[in-house]
Amino acid sequence: MGGLRFLPWVRDGVARVVADTDPLAGALPRARAAVDLTVTALGTETATGATREITGTSTALLHGPGDVVGVDPEEIIRSFPAPGAENVEVSMFAAVEFDRPDLPWLYTPARPDANGGLRPWLVLVVVPVDGGGELRTEAGQALPRLATTVRQLPALAESWAWAHAQVLVTTEGEDVAAVIATAPERTLSRLVCPRRLAAGAEYLAAVVPAFEAGVRAGLGEPVADAGPLAPAWGPGSGNPGPDDAVLLPVYHHWTFRTGPDGDFESLARRLRARPLPADVGRQPVDIAAPGGGLPAQAQEGVGGRSVLGFEGALASPAMTPTAWAEDVRAAWQGALTGLLRHAADRLTPPLYGDLHSQETQLPAPGAEPRWLSGLNLDPRHRAAAALGTQVVQRHQEDLAAAAWQRAAEIREANEQLRRGQAARDTAEALYAAGSTRTRPAPRSATTGWSPSPDRCTTSSRCRTRGWPRTPRNRWTGASPTTRARRRPPPRRCAGCCARAAPSPGGSTPTGRRR
Repeated sequence: MGGLRFLPWVRDGVARVVADTDPLAGALPRARAAVDLTVTALGTETATGATREITGTSTALLHGPGDVVGVDPEEIIRSFPAPGAENVEVSMFAAVEFDRPDLPWLYTPARPDANGGLRPWLVLVVVPVDGGGELRTEAGQALPRLATTVRQLPALAESWAWAHAQVLVTTEGEDVAAVIATAPERTLSRLVCPRRLAAGAEYLAAVVPAFEAGVRAGLGEPVADAGPLAPAWGPGSGNPGPDDAVLLPVYHHWTFRTGPDGDFESLARRLRARPLPADVGRQPVDIAAPGGGLPAQAQEGVGGRSVLGFEGALASPAMTPTAWAEDVRAAWQGALTGLLRHAADRLTPPLYGDLHSQETQLPAPGAEPRWLSGLNLDPRHRAAAALGTQVVQRHQEDLAAAAWQRAAEIREANEQLRRGQAARDTAEALYAAGSTRTRPAPRSATTGWSPSPDRCTTSSRCRTRGWPRTPRNRWTGASPTTRARRRPPPRRCAGCCARAAPSPGGSTPTGRRR
């Protein structure tokens, strides 16, 4: 089956043969990637007219981050959260999506490392509007500027992990490279900002250059064509400290506000585990005087041999089941077994689970179903079953009404099933009858009746008095065959029909052929 495929990077064209490898941290070897090109051409000598190959080599410099002064707004297909969004969940990460699947790595002058990591030439940053950063728009500047500190920005050494391409494939074996090349509507690229959001705060999200050359180009400053390509901030840049001020050109930006603290993640983080005593989830039950024909035990109080621990559904991990004294257990279960096996002719304690197991009495020791014996011979399990019985008794009217409603639905489903079965049986019978009987004589498509020796078909005198050649319902929606059954039988004329009945293929009394 198809689905989404995520790629750590996408490169196309000559960018796939760049020689320098991205170290994923610090500066790149060159500000522009250099590619050696070999060109072969066919030439014709003027003097001799001979054709020969001419080969030449050259080194081409590809555009780098320092050549970019903006991003086409049409390349941006989605910003998340939506611009101006309110009550954004704090567990979300901001993201921006581009139409081109290779745009985040288009101007990175390096190739992926051995593990497939490649830093994008632009990143998404998110800073608090209140005290985190300031967006400045100055006259004469092509791009707005973000003034902030390194502390508010993500680590550029991890930028390769927060950029990826997305491809939608329709079948399991579909070639991803072919989809990228031929189906641009099923591809995109995405930048994600790993900033943890705070509740009730307004944030500014901005797409900014990740390298110093891109920053200088966006600010309108001179850019060096040669030399290494340093990151825009952090280690290896001119602003390495967390409190260093940074001024960045902004290719795209929007704002959003988070909601109050209360999403699932924040509530889950508030949970704190507390140690519970070992007796949590267990209540003492005294079976010294059970009644109903069961043996009585000496009253020994809490901790005595006749006191068992009734366990609830939730209990402390340190809780251990109460040990049942062997002599008390044997006497108690022996008496209860005798009562339950004579439940048909005596008033005895109830046999729980009899309807589910379809058993009328307790099975023999070791016989199936064993769970039925375990349920009925342990007073702790019997107490839990009795609580369930009380719940059913308390809500029996509602349960019965729900059962009747379900029964009506079942009856309707069964009725539809029976109708379908009847239709199937009828169709099979008609098919069997039609395949074994002789095909009937063909009927007229207009009148719906078959020629017969005892009907007049050619005499004008008979046509006016006998069977009509064109039925009255010819132009109605009813079938001529079915409507013909409602007509009276044809009247026989006193002339030609009474004299002779011609054979189907013979002559009529008027001498004409049919």
